[in-house]
Amino acid sequence: MSTQIVRNWMTPNLITITPQTTLPEARQLMDKHYIRRLPVIKKGKLVGIVTRGDIRAAQACITALSVHELNYLLDRLTAEEFMAYEPHPFHPCSLCFHRMSMAGGPDVIGASTWAIT
Repeated sequence: MSTQIVRNWMTPNLITITPQTTLPEARQLMDKHYIRRLPVIKKGKLVGIVTRGDIRAAQACITALSVHELNYLLDRLTAEEFMAYEPHPFHPCSLCFHRMSMAGGPDVIGASTWAIT
């Protein structure tokens, strides 16, 4: 097995959001920048992560409403209400995601440095 370095796979210079970012804003950022995950940062600390799956799940959970009611609610839904809390800071090894059956996630490199691998 060859050794791979996380740095070669991660995305530096991340686009991040705050817990107050709305669902439409998060979705627009993902679409605009062709990304699948957004770290959620509060006071310089990683507090969660929002994925495309989180957005789809938030949209799917409101099904018995009219289109206008649905759009009204979704436009006001913030990341704090649908993000994954306390993302696991991954150890920088090449097999972490495989062992955890994950497609990717945040790497905490320093006190205020993050990357998505």
